[in-house]
Amino acid sequence: MGGTILVAGATGNTGRALVRVLAKRGMAVRAAARRRTRLLGLGATEVAEVDYNDPSSLARALRGVEKVYLAVPLVDDLAVVTEQVVTAAVKAGIRHFVKLSGIGADRPQDLLLGCWHRQAERVVESSGLAWTHLRPNSFMQNFTNNHLGSMRTRGLFHDPVGGGRVSYIDVEDIAATAAVVLSEPGHENRIYALTGPEAVSSHQVAALLGRAAGRDIRCIEVSVDAARDAMFGFGVPLPVVNAVAELYLSMRSGHLAQVTSTVPDVTGQVARSFAQFAADQQSLFR
Repeated sequence: MGGTILVAGATGNTGRALVRVLAKRGMAVRAAARRRTRLLGLGATEVAEVDYNDPSSLARALRGVEKVYLAVPLVDDLAVVTEQVVTAAVKAGIRHFVKLSGIGADRPQDLLLGCWHRQAERVVESSGLAWTHLRPNSFMQNFTNNHLGSMRTRGLFHDPVGGGRVSYIDVEDIAATAAVVLSEPGHENRIYALTGPEAVSSHQVAALLGRAAGRDIRCIEVSVDAARDAMFGFGVPLPVVNAVAELYLSMRSGHLAQVTSTVPDVTGQVARSFAQFAADQQSLFR
């Protein structure tokens, strides 16, 4: 068994899955998030309450830790938050820092979100720590996390991507890749672009989810401006609204349809298709 791995952002999509995978591998895992109560039941060896703006809480969370996985929520000061964690990691003598980045960080001039991620990546790279960046495409889970209610009650979801094809990835595959990177040598100072095995449109997603649910589910296309207004109405900060709206436009135009072989190359297992993901969600529709 290796040293303790800190999963920072353990209550998020990838963090929850990663804690579970690392625990199955017999690794010592410390799950960290802002609220300790939300960490209970994740299966971690230890839990830690952490505030990224509080150096003392970061120091406590990192004490005795060998490697770090950092998944920061979508914020416009992503690089600042990352720098706070990296600074504490350097002081703690961390050996390997794995950052959850995002698709588009390879071309930050095209996407604001990619720019934010690339700025944060540079912070990690300049720290002197061994690092790995994981750049996943949009999550399959976004559909069930964001639209389950309307799919169950009305058999539809509203979506600004429409016919644009996207190589969505299951967070379980992100976690599987991260687990290998964190527990096996040879992945230091590498960048991994992560996608599913195919690119599908939102209409295809609706058909696949409907087939799994045993009912008709439709995708109702809306404009990106309508999606922008909806996000703003839910209280999403304007810089994040603008970044996500820009991402929707890129997805709608088919610019995020590229498929990589990284998941099978790193994990030795085929990445989950959307059909497989949909089949796994059957219980959510009952």
